[in-house]
Amino acid sequence: MPVVLLRRFRPDDESSVRRLVAQATMSTVAPFFRQMATREMVSQAALMLAAVSFVVAGAPLLWSLLSLPLTLITVYFAVWLAHRLKLRRHVDMDDIGAVYFSSERTGFWVAEVVEENFAGMRYYYCSTRRDAKF
Repeated sequence: MPVVLLRRFRPDDESSVRRLVAQATMSTVAPFFRQMATREMVSQAALMLAAVSFVVAGAPLLWSLLSLPLTLITVYFAVWLAHRLKLRRHVDMDDIGAVYFSSERTGFWVAEVVEENFAGMRYYYCSTRRDAKF
């Protein structure tokens, strides 16, 4: 069973915390894309784009059928961009010391696995309560 050490945040943890928050935020891009791609609205948008390009614009059928991959690429880019914008909203990560150590009632805690087999894995937990129970 791994041994976990709970300790206060140190300034040298900042890059690891930022990387962990970025990975956690961007890890949901694929599930969100799959969820959006299977919605009826996306297939209707692709079909409407294909119909308009074929009937109204007079594009060849092959070009019209490319509307489905074009729609999916657009949806993936929109989901990815939304996640990147969400990542920028983590303003508390810009200055952890000022946000989480500004008073006696706030704190930022780091859970670190200290067993040799799992060395290097770190989990971060932030709390606004100094006496937080884990």
